Amino acid sequence: MKKGLTSNKGNVLFCGCPRARLLRSLLYLPLLLVVLWLVDSIRRTTVHVISPSGKTSTRRRRHEDGCVPLRGDPVPTFKKREDLGRILQSEEGLSVGVELGVQTGKFANRMLSDWTNCEEYHLVDLWGHQKNYHDIANLAQEGQDRNYDQTMQTLKPWSDKTHVCRNYTSVCVHK
Repeated sequence: MKKGLTSNKGNVLFCGCPRARLLRSLLYLPLLLVVLWLVDSIRRTTVHVISPSGKTSTRRRRHEDGCVPLRGDPVPTFKKREDLGRILQSEEGLSVGVELGVQTGKFANRMLSDWTNCEEYHLVDLWGHQKNYHDIANLAQEGQDRNYDQTMQTLKPWSDKTHVCRNYTSVCVHK
């Protein structure tokens, strides 16, 4: 009879010798490292979440380098996007924002009115007609130019905070 760890075909995979025990323990090393990493990431940060129904739950989340964890407990929720500026104002350390798809600047105006702690607000929009993009907001180029002009006029009070990138998002991300 064969001794040691055998396969389903009866072949001896590892005998009981010291060298085989070492090899067997090395097989479990990657699994051990994964378990240790999971335990570490779970212990990092706890975030409390309130669902739209009002139920509170606790979720664990690790903050990446450079992210500012929201203070307070639980994390505030909002029903309308117009409430976001007020929520950001109530959080310490949040001072940079990016808006993708600005159109006429109406939402940016609301955000900057409510979020007075904002130091930089990046506006990213092509403000250009796209031939193969079928959407109600995809106006002819003259309409896109009017939207751009209206945005610049609307956001004039925040010209020291706003940075405009009139291009595709994939291009603006590198600027």
